[in-house]
Amino acid sequence: MAIIYPPIKRGFSQFGFLNLLGIKASPYYPEGRVSMKVVWLLLLIALVSIGCGGAMPKPSIARLRVLAVPEKTRVYVDDRFIGTARVLAVKPKSMKPGIKYITFEAQDYFPHDLRVMLPAGTTTIRMKLRPIPP
Repeated sequence: MAIIYPPIKRGFSQFGFLNLLGIKASPYYPEGRVSMKVVWLLLLIALVSIGCGGAMPKPSIARLRVLAVPEKTRVYVDDRFIGTARVLAVKPKSMKPGIKYITFEAQDYFPHDLRVMLPAGTTTIRMKLRPIPP
């Protein structure tokens, strides 16, 4: 008794698409049979290659430089001490860009508060505190 196979349908195999993937046609599946594992693997490879293909954006960093009188002024950003004006004039403090609340304090001087939008890059703030009268 002879085995009769279904007629061959034209599809991707005529263009060699399945042969490129290494999938061979069989008598039962003339166009080749792609398992779900192969489909998921190809999808994963495509997504990874898309994700890795682009250049990574540079992380944006804001730097705060303070020039204050007196030089012993203590600087706080969002209620956290970041240094004195003398140090911040030479070595700016790096932080994330955004809205910051900055407080300047020095002994025998009135404190001063600022609300500042720090963009990426270096921002210089010049501050002269007012002395407390005797």
